[in-house]
Amino acid sequence: MDLTILIPLGRKIFQNLTDIKKAVADCHSSFAEQNDCKFSVLKEMLMKIELAFSEYREHEQEKMEELAKLESTLWQECSILAEKISVLEHSSPQQLPQGVIRPCHPPVKLALADSVLPEVAAFQEYLTNSGGRTGGWKDFSHQTFLKIRRRYVRQNSTTSDEKSD
Repeated sequence: MDLTILIPLGRKIFQNLTDIKKAVADCHSSFAEQNDCKFSVLKEMLMKIELAFSEYREHEQEKMEELAKLESTLWQECSILAEKISVLEHSSPQQLPQGVIRPCHPPVKLALADSVLPEVAAFQEYLTNSGGRTGGWKDFSHQTFLKIRRRYVRQNSTTSDEKSD
């Protein structure tokens, strides 16, 4: 991303957070100063604060979704380039396209496959081939699944403990 885009974006986020902070401070001061504060005024202030929070949250959610899409695109591009490199690495000079020169230095292994168990390396390869660290799910969906799974596992463990007593 370009700095000409990031600087105004940062200023906008800072302005949104400053507006939220000011609205909360105004609400707090008006509530603290007046013992007979009207409910409608207080409700209106809280609605403004809630609206500002929801706008900020929606903006952040959009940015996170955009970054997740960008991340998945970059992972796909990296995977394609890695496949192209491995094809070039294992092909003979006659099979290479015209103008492609094979490097004369020995290949460098970037993976830590030698330092891990073969089962771990196979599992890592499986994860890479089946959608990455989230299994092809969007990050938000994956986090939601993990939360539900943890609750379910906890509930099952407590019910199994009760049954065994």
